Amino acid sequence: MGASGGPNAVHDGLVLALDAADKISFSSGSTTWTDLSSNSNNGTLSAGTMGTVSGSNTIAFDGSSDEVSIANDSTLNFGASGDFTLECVVKLNTADDNLMILGKENGHFGQGYSIRIEESGTSNNWGVQLHVEQSDGTQYRFISSQTLGQTFIHIIASFDRSNTLPTLHINGEAVTATSMNSNLSALGDLDVAQEFTIGADSGGSRNINGQVPLVRVYNKALDNKQVINNFNILKSRFGV
Repeated sequence: MGASGGPNAVHDGLVLALDAADKISFSSGSTTWTDLSSNSNNGTLSAGTMGTVSGSNTIAFDGSSDEVSIANDSTLNFGASGDFTLECVVKLNTADDNLMILGKENGHFGQGYSIRIEESGTSNNWGVQLHVEQSDGTQYRFISSQTLGQTFIHIIASFDRSNTLPTLHINGEAVTATSMNSNLSALGDLDVAQEFTIGADSGGSRNINGQVPLVRVYNKALDNKQVINNFNILKSRFGV
């Protein structure tokens, strides 16, 4: 599809590819994080001071006002039955429950989809929460064990809408999680007109304190082989 998500990354189905280490995607002091896919889903940084960590190879979030927003686009909506995959690398400094890593949702929850933080009271050790919700409030939540710490973590969540559960891989390993509420295959339309955001919800709240150097979104559910491929090409870079 004429898209680039980085050397040897899966390209098929790629609708968003942001990489702070790629000078085509981001340069220090810029407020634009350029989409490397063919869809021009460029992100706008809330401040030009973001992205100054480690030689500007990652985007830094201050936990209060920093965020990256991408205008609503049909390529980032997956309707009532479309499969999709969310991928990111994240490093947290501090965290709290339900803070937003990325997605299309506003508030505590809401129609759309997201990867959030699950905090259970253990210092510097948090879980991953996947959340999808349709317009009537029917929702599906998927919560991992506490596997996020203060190091870079690679996350891939694949949503095959024919299955009861999504698949979650953290640092290339499948993670067992607890499902809550409705199952995935029972949910209908997830589309919302709001922005896709990174580091906060679309209302500018639930901000994370940490770093996100890479985000990819696919309009397909990556299989295990593709997940491992994307992890393997990043593991040396992030020491995971």
